[in-house]
Amino acid sequence: MNVIARIALVIFLFSLAMPVMAADPEPQLPTTPPASTESQPTPSSGVDEAGIPAEQLDANKTLEGQNPTSPMMNEIRVLMDVSRGEVAELVLLAANTTDREASQAIQMEISTIKQQAELDILAIQARYARSAGNAELALQIEASIAAIISPPAPSAPAETRPAPTNQR
Repeated sequence: MNVIARIALVIFLFSLAMPVMAADPEPQLPTTPPASTESQPTPSSGVDEAGIPAEQLDANKTLEGQNPTSPMMNEIRVLMDVSRGEVAELVLLAANTTDREASQAIQMEISTIKQQAELDILAIQARYARSAGNAELALQIEASIAAIISPPAPSAPAETRPAPTNQR
């Protein structure tokens, strides 16, 4: 498989994972109810103070006709959460570092963490493809991983160019 096809495959696979990678963090419900003098609906009414039915507030329920998140996407989400946490810690460390060399080392570590997360996502996708019986897709993904880890050497130019002359 040529390099362009591999790159296109990697981009396609990442586009599948981008909704997970770009998703906003889960909204947190307040731990204490807001103080209000207005009358609050009773729990038996099935509607909260914003007028949202109780069944829509349950995060474990899905809309009718939709499938819950797949195990593969759950695994990718956990991986991304861990990766984001590690990067956030390093960003804070870098913000408090005055040493230029230490700052550069932290940036390299952040880059390494992000690249490893991408490779881990591809490995998860390959594993699920293989378990679903799609060995061809699994091999393509694994070839993409290998190309990222060890990129092929650049090929010689199609045409040779003459050596530059020194014109002053």
